[in-house]
Amino acid sequence: LAAAGCAAALTLPAAQRGRTWVADQQQRSRPSRAAAVQRAGLDVALVALAVLAWTQLRRYGAGVLPSGVEGLGIDPILVAAPVLAVLAATVVALRLVPVATTVGVRFAERRERLPRLLGAWQADRRPHAGPVLLLVLAVATAVLAASVATTWQRSQWEQAAHAVGADLRLEGAAEAVTEASEALAGLPDVEGMMAVERSSVLLADVGRVPLLAMESADAADVVRLRADLAQRSAGTPFEVLTEGRPVADGIELPPHTRRIRGSLSVETDGAPELFDAGPPAVYVADAQGLVSAVSLPRPDVGGTVSFDVDLAGDTTTLVGIRGDVQLRQGPALFDLLADPDAGPVELRWELSELVAIDAQGGSELLEVPRAWELEPRPSPLHGAQRLTPELDPARGVRLTVQPGQHPPQRVVFQLAEPQEIPPVAALFTEAAVAAAGVQDVGAEVDLRGTTVVVAGTVASLPGAGNEEAIAVDLAWLSQLRFHGLEGTPRADELWLTASSRDRIAEAAQAAELTIVDRRLEAERRLADPLGSGTVLTLWAAAIAAIALAAFGLVVDARATASERREELAILHTLGASSPTLARAMMVEQSTLAGLGVFAGLGVGLGVAATMGPSLVLTPTGAVPVPEPVMAWAPASLQIPAIGLLTVAALFGALVARRTPQEIARGVLRIGGP
Repeated sequence: LAAAGCAAALTLPAAQRGRTWVADQQQRSRPSRAAAVQRAGLDVALVALAVLAWTQLRRYGAGVLPSGVEGLGIDPILVAAPVLAVLAATVVALRLVPVATTVGVRFAERRERLPRLLGAWQADRRPHAGPVLLLVLAVATAVLAASVATTWQRSQWEQAAHAVGADLRLEGAAEAVTEASEALAGLPDVEGMMAVERSSVLLADVGRVPLLAMESADAADVVRLRADLAQRSAGTPFEVLTEGRPVADGIELPPHTRRIRGSLSVETDGAPELFDAGPPAVYVADAQGLVSAVSLPRPDVGGTVSFDVDLAGDTTTLVGIRGDVQLRQGPALFDLLADPDAGPVELRWELSELVAIDAQGGSELLEVPRAWELEPRPSPLHGAQRLTPELDPARGVRLTVQPGQHPPQRVVFQLAEPQEIPPVAALFTEAAVAAAGVQDVGAEVDLRGTTVVVAGTVASLPGAGNEEAIAVDLAWLSQLRFHGLEGTPRADELWLTASSRDRIAEAAQAAELTIVDRRLEAERRLADPLGSGTVLTLWAAAIAAIALAAFGLVVDARATASERREELAILHTLGASSPTLARAMMVEQSTLAGLGVFAGLGVGLGVAATMGPSLVLTPTGAVPVPEPVMAWAPASLQIPAIGLLTVAALFGALVARRTPQEIARGVLRIGGP
């Protein structure tokens, strides 16, 4: 219906014969004061409405707002905001076109060339001609539609990258992730790899939020974080996670150490039935300071067990030894505790003959340094009332059960070099900062046992899957937990940057890991019926606008040739040659077409830049994460502009070619009865 109305508006004036061309031009060039005021008032009202719609759209972020279980809420002003903006900008552009034509006339006067001067004069006499309006609307609509379509497609890729966090994400058990990382390390398809432990912590206002402990040194090459989401002026936001990270102290292992061998004895001076020895472990660190546990065989009380365990290829330091002793509940323990005359029972836990073995089989004896201490240290207030481990001069651990005491059932202890670990540097999302109730970078936050310091913020954290999220360095967190006698973090995800996924998929399948692929996620989003239908609608609108403008140019070219017969005949009688008049017609048509196309480009680009991202929504009507950023495809902008300009120039050339015929008809009409 809109196309039919525009076509009728273009063709009906051309068919009118009720008044002369001079009278028609006089009425157009000298409108009444009431008409001028009316048009100015309508222009101001349209611009004001467009500005109101734009401010509302910026406030709410989208024209379709989620409204709970009742579905989607639609605000007519917000939905119509792009249309209002195009119309208002077109009106403003048309008011500026006469300024451009006046400048063109002055430029042509300096050149003193009759065809250019006549063409510039004619263009200046009708700056609001139909082709200008059509070209502005058509080019603006095409540019806006193409830009929003390109932005929507790019946003799907950005949403997929943000949801996955990297090119590929492998998920599974910690043991499987460790196995897969060793298999993937040598593949040429893997351009970057980062281990991640995904857990959750409690924030007071929002409950549990994701905590990503990552190998932050590799994050810059792996994590798909859009640059504008970070608040850091130089470098990557993940660099703050390693600033001030402590070095893991311990026994430096010989280069290329691959195994550790030794013996563990658990002896008691009597009543071995009182004790159970829990699973022991040695703790090692790599060059980045990532502390991990290597489990040892479980010894029997009263015996000795030998071990020979493998180490990861990048292990550099032995940082500690952890033991676990439990009191066995039963008659023997109850009799001991109830008998005040019974003597104390001691248990000695000792690790000896530690040897580091390299890849060639060479060995080197390791000695527990005198600087190592027992953690936790005996409390001066409660040491006499609890079962506390003590370190003897031979660097063994002695535990004593005194009659009459009520000791705890289990004691976990470790030998390590004493080290004060500062709060872990953390990268918070802006929503997590607000939920934590802190204001500035540098504030400390207690995450229910783990103290972190806000080292930086990002708008959103890739791969977290939640608006509130926190990222920390995996190595730093492992040192804090190790010295706190907690379990060290174990990566349960691998994030990869990869050029191909085939061999990676084979390794992941062998390790029974789940693959989350950024490309597959993007393709799933692009195939969404609502989104793809929106894109097709936008491209259809652009094509329809171009076709309508082309039709309008055909009609206007024909109408111009018919209306200008008498004028051309008069100019020809006054001495202007047919070629001169033909070139003047060409200059006029090209000037108006150029002004319309460039004004349309300005309108389309301006509306797209201010409102385009707000038109990109998720299938549920929400603003995507990350928020869309306007994307420009040069071809989609150039094709409609150059195409319509070429069409206008071609029809201008056809009008110029028919100039001699129109002059002859005009002469006959003037000289006729």
